[in-house]
This record gives sequence, structure tokens and C-alpha cells, in this order.
Amino acid sequence: MGKKNISDKKQAEGLFRIITPTGRGRNLIFITAVILTIIIIAALSSLAEKQDQHFVQNLQLYQKGKGLAEHGHYKEAIDVFSQLDPGFRDGYRALYLTAFCYGSLKEYEPAARYMQKAQDSFPLFLEDPYFLLEYGEYLYHLGDYEKSSMYLNQSLKFSRDQELPVKAQQLLNKIEPYDRGEQ
Repeated sequence: MGKKNISDKKQAEGLFRIITPTGRGRNLIFITAVILTIIIIAALSSLAEKQDQHFVQNLQLYQKGKGLAEHGHYKEAIDVFSQLDPGFRDGYRALYLTAFCYGSLKEYEPAARYMQKAQDSFPLFLEDPYFLLEYGEYLYHLGDYEKSSMYLNQSLKFSRDQELPVKAQQLLNKIEPYDRGEQ
């Protein structure tokens, strides 16, 4: 029995030496860990750089579309906005500007659709009097007088401008006969 314990003890010590690295083994493990860390950092850095370039490209496209819209080139702006990547194209600013461009072209159906998407994407638009006025106007042109009236009245509540209430009230006055069933 004594020999078996000694034999078991030697096996355990041998196993322990295999599991526990010596100075050279520890250095090899350390160097391997450092090399793997450097490779992972380099790969992640490369991915981040590509993502940054992608973001910059989309931002430049968005700014180009915005500039076109501001200068009255609505069709071109819509084309540029449609080239944005889905994550960028579905942002509330791009949706709102796309709606504005369609509305300026008197294409009220897509304008209203994009306004709804912009509102869904950014609910605070429901407190923006200009957004509410524009959406109400598009709905008016589509013949959705009830919803148009709701948006126009809401725009009056948030208005801090002198011209906006005049325009909203003019549209509400045009809707009034429809609300009374006179037309």
C-alpha cells in the first residue's frame, strides 16, 4: 500500500508539472495571449474604420439631399435620399425632408406617407407646429379633412410664430364646410 501511495504521488506530481507551466511555458502562454489580443484589436479597429467610412458616406449623401431640397431641387433630393442605407434613410430627419420634397412637388400621397413614418420614428414631431401644419396641409389635399383638422388645430396650440396660425386658420376655414356637411 505504501508503494501505491508513492506511485500515485509521483503521477500526481507529473500531472501537476504538465498542468502548471514552467517559466518557459508561462512565457509562451503570455506571448500567445498578447499576439491574440493584438490581432483582435487590429481586426476590430479595421471594422470600426469601415463603419466610420460608411457613416460618413451616408452623412454626405444626406447633406447633399438636404442642400438640394433647400435650393428647390426636390426630385433630385428624393433620389439622393433613396440612395441612403436603410438605417439612415429611415431616420426621422431624412423621412421628414423626403415628405417635404414630395409635398413641394404636390405629390401629397407619398408626402403624407413619409410624414406618418417620420412621426412614428420621432413622436416629438407631434409638438412641432411646422410639422403639424405641413402634415395637416397634405391631409387636406388628400381629402382627409377630419385628420387634417386635428393636425391643424394641434399646430395652433404649439405655434409661437405669427404666420403659421394664419395659414393653419385659412386651411381650417376651407375644411369647415366639409365638417358641417355642406359640400
